[in-house]
Amino acid sequence: MASFLKSFLISASITLILFSCGKPKRTTNLTEDTSSNTETTYANGFGFKRHNDYTHLWIIGNDDSSDHFYLVEKNKPIPAEVLGKETVIRVPVETVVCTSTTQIPWLDHLDASAMIAGFPDPEFVYSQIQRQRFKNGFLKDIGGPSGIETEQLVALRPELVLSFSGRREENVESVLRELRIPLVKTREHLEAHPLGRAEWIKFMGLMLNKEQQADSIFRLVQQNYLQLLQSSQSHAVRPKVLTGIPYSGTWYLPGRGSYAAQLFQDSGFDYSWDGQGNDPILPMSFETVFQIGLEADYWIGISNIPTTKSLLALDARFSGFKSVAEGTLWTYDRRSLPTGGNDYFETAGVRPDLLLNDLITIRTSGDTSRLFFYRRLK
Repeated sequence: MASFLKSFLISASITLILFSCGKPKRTTNLTEDTSSNTETTYANGFGFKRHNDYTHLWIIGNDDSSDHFYLVEKNKPIPAEVLGKETVIRVPVETVVCTSTTQIPWLDHLDASAMIAGFPDPEFVYSQIQRQRFKNGFLKDIGGPSGIETEQLVALRPELVLSFSGRREENVESVLRELRIPLVKTREHLEAHPLGRAEWIKFMGLMLNKEQQADSIFRLVQQNYLQLLQSSQSHAVRPKVLTGIPYSGTWYLPGRGSYAAQLFQDSGFDYSWDGQGNDPILPMSFETVFQIGLEADYWIGISNIPTTKSLLALDARFSGFKSVAEGTLWTYDRRSLPTGGNDYFETAGVRPDLLLNDLITIRTSGDTSRLFFYRRLK
């Protein structure tokens, strides 16, 4: 039971970050020439513009600021107009340290798995490629929940370190700055639209000089997603859906414009809180959510609860929910490992079409044999 509770707390924390985050505020004070940038289609968190001798990349924050990077080919001199700028990254990058599982599929999908040199606590990685590399000693463990171990990170001498917005590693940042190792804080997990998260593979394509391959992968995912979207909108009846689970006494629900609300809308569900305010996360009391839970036709995304019995052990009041009585409970651990790795927190980011297909299948047929990420609770 202790191991289950530990796993539940870890999964609940990850879910709160990945499943309920909203759209970042688009900044208005970008420097230089970003007004004529190469626009992304769905992603709000980054942009880029190609020049003759370099590519200007920026990552947009929530506070009217942005981080700027200048990508220059390794076999070319640094252009005069880039000298003295914020961060110059020599491309193609050949060794990368990742710190979020959402970043790993970018390299796996771009046939660059061998370029990942380190990851904090690889036991929480699902990628079978990376787990084998860890077993063989090629992927190094650079720390755990308490933080990144600076000495192990520096020993790898990566050409690029990917952190993520929200992770605070001041000591690591200062060391990397001294060693002139670029640190990029990505924001894919804050994209509100599923295709926005998928579009971040283009970011990695820029780093690896694999832009065409990244564009091709995204276009295929986009095509699949939009075809599924068109088919799902033909159903007039939208069953009510509940998501999430109480955490430390509060039920954190995705709000309007959030990633989860968008997925439920696109897959044909009626999500009760998608019209309440603009906040991406809505902290609710159990009593408030309880009234909706009583009537919701489906309860989807129940953290990593293994069984209905385990769910009721957390709170017996769940027994009054319609979804519990009818067995329409779904969790996203179909592709998960005992050590904690879960492909929902990896592949779903680059393949939202598979995620959307799962949700449509749950709504229309419940055929578990066709699901990729989700599993019906028993």
